[in-house]
Amino acid sequence: MPLGYAELERFYEGLVTRARAQGITCAITSGMLAVKRDARSDAPQLPVQHAARVEHAERLLAQNPLRAYGLERLMAEAREQAARFLPPGSLEWLPDARGSFIGLAP
Repeated sequence: MPLGYAELERFYEGLVTRARAQGITCAITSGMLAVKRDARSDAPQLPVQHAARVEHAERLLAQNPLRAYGLERLMAEAREQAARFLPPGSLEWLPDARGSFIGLAP
């Protein structure tokens, strides 16, 4: 049964949300791995643990991981995923989801 416009839009927004979460997850993975490998992370003193986490975050993490990942890349990935599940021609009816990313557009 073909999707109506509302269902199509909800489906696409779900894909955009998943792509957004994936972009953030990819961005933080290197920082989490560095913290796990740092012996200071297991120190009994909380300030020592915190200093290690902050040091790795400042060195490895982008201030805005979604901007670093690329808004156009994220939109392209969501459209690519949608194209796998939607009937031909439906992508032209998808909304411009960039409005969901206020402050990230170049």
